[in-house]
Amino acid sequence: MLLNAKIVFLVLIIAIISADSIIILAEEESKVFYSNWIIISGASVAVGLAVYVVYRQKLKGLHGKTHAAIAIGLSLWLCANIV
Repeated sequence: MLLNAKIVFLVLIIAIISADSIIILAEEESKVFYSNWIIISGASVAVGLAVYVVYRQKLKGLHGKTHAAIAIGLSLWLCANIV
């Protein structure tokens, strides 16, 4: 289990570095475009993972309802980013 956590952490660090590099190395006119797309794709991944957790945990108990509330909040955040 510890190995999986290290792999997830490593992948997360690589994703952050690559996304930041795209924004930093982009031309001045296209930085806003790339940063908006990276924000939207990151929010989409967060919503997908939250929905997956709700699907796996169901709505039983306090934690299930809390996970559902977080998933709804992330979904609304994604909608706000898209608009």
